[in-house]
Amino acid sequence: MMEAIVKHGGACMHVTGFFAYRDLPCGEASARAFLAQYQSTGVLDFADCLGVYRARIDREDGTAVWFADNYGGSSFFINWQTGTISPSLYESAAPEERKPNPVAIAEFLYFGCTYSYDTIFSGVTRSDPDCYYVVRGTGIETRSKELPPLEQLEPGQEAMASLMERVCRAAQGLSMGCAVTGGVDSRSVLAHLLANGVRPALTVTGPPDHPDVCLAGKIADVLGQELTVFSDAPEGDAWLQEAIRQADGMAGVCGAYRLAKQSGGLAARGIALKFGGGAGELYKNSFLNQDFPFYGGKPDWKRFLRFKVITYDFPDGICGGQTEEAIRQTPERLYRKFSRYSRPTKAESYLCAGYAIMQMRLAGISNMENRFYAAYTPLMERSVAASVLGQPPRRLEMQAWQRRQVTQHAPVLKDIPTDRGLTCDSARAGTERARSMWFLAKVAAGRVFRRSRVPARIDRCFAQGLSSPAYHAAVERCRELGILSEHVQAEQIPRMIADRVFAVGMMFSSPQERTGN
Repeated sequence: MMEAIVKHGGACMHVTGFFAYRDLPCGEASARAFLAQYQSTGVLDFADCLGVYRARIDREDGTAVWFADNYGGSSFFINWQTGTISPSLYESAAPEERKPNPVAIAEFLYFGCTYSYDTIFSGVTRSDPDCYYVVRGTGIETRSKELPPLEQLEPGQEAMASLMERVCRAAQGLSMGCAVTGGVDSRSVLAHLLANGVRPALTVTGPPDHPDVCLAGKIADVLGQELTVFSDAPEGDAWLQEAIRQADGMAGVCGAYRLAKQSGGLAARGIALKFGGGAGELYKNSFLNQDFPFYGGKPDWKRFLRFKVITYDFPDGICGGQTEEAIRQTPERLYRKFSRYSRPTKAESYLCAGYAIMQMRLAGISNMENRFYAAYTPLMERSVAASVLGQPPRRLEMQAWQRRQVTQHAPVLKDIPTDRGLTCDSARAGTERARSMWFLAKVAAGRVFRRSRVPARIDRCFAQGLSSPAYHAAVERCRELGILSEHVQAEQIPRMIADRVFAVGMMFSSPQERTGN
């Protein structure tokens, strides 16, 4: 993991991750300039920072200033009762001090994330990327970074190209990797790396016959590069304990395993900065296509939630007490939250809400990866997200944004099929439209007619993990705390929800139970 420590005028700045300030190289040069700017003006110039990082400035008066990147890729955890900050949720509170947060636990079991900065521990929150934190002997104070809202940023048609050019300059000399899949989002990021002369190590996770792995292999073949595949099968006697530790109560244990394995494997190969295609949903109408082709009018937040957030009905009889009540209240609670994103147009409203949704969904896995190296998601940078905010939704149909990135910046990749059976060739968008519409129609029909089904990508490690003594101990712990109904059996819980129960139960267990000792 990249770290930098610099001093200036009696203050010391510690940075972990990929931190770039203005047009300077990442790491020490950027940290030194940022700290000097702060010392000379008293202004924390967050708007000119990019990357994925956590930072702390220790001032001469004993005050500490904590902040993280502007999109939420890397986080820390604030215990408001003890006035302490930790990079790990598990370490943020002593075992005897951990109390369940029923609302956060309900959302985590339902969605695999919380749609707020609350955590499953009462009194402990995750850092807000729009804020920084001042720590004194008297406690912790939250202050706004005063970043302009997305809709107030100047939209630039070439925002992604400008960003990636700046990123590649700042990252010169680092060993870089890039996740590749069968989708178009990671391919868009890869296209910009190639256009800037970067040949990153290529990697994918999954079984050998998975479409992502097969199509990633075709990309590697075209580029004449090796593809490193990390399977979803358990490896080693300690795989489960490592997955429990890395999930850190922010992701399902088994669901996080293949990505934890990938992170450890790439770090062992010397990768310092890894790129991914997360948040591509913002660039292809994924938060608006439920209303295709009627993009006008006012936002309908109940419809939005039904199609984009609460996409299945949580099974009855699993949770108990306050958690069960919080599950029942979820639709109304999220309606109040997301209706605050209402803007002059439906498209603008849904994209602003979508950006917040992606911040929450990506946080758990991103935070896990950032323990190994800097896991960077350029599509989440605010300048890039703002570039599509004012565009007419029709211009984002048929994955037009991603097609343009690949066709213009790495045309060698445009003819390789995607997981939808389409290409990334802008010229073929018209001829491939019918096939794309059929795909979207099937997805929409599934959400309407199979709504009660719990969605899941079940990796091969699930069977072993969810039959382990550790899983059964986690279920029992959740029963003791009233999180689960006293009548529910471990085998009755759908596997995706069970995996999250596993994570929650382990967070309220002793260190000995977590390690199996």
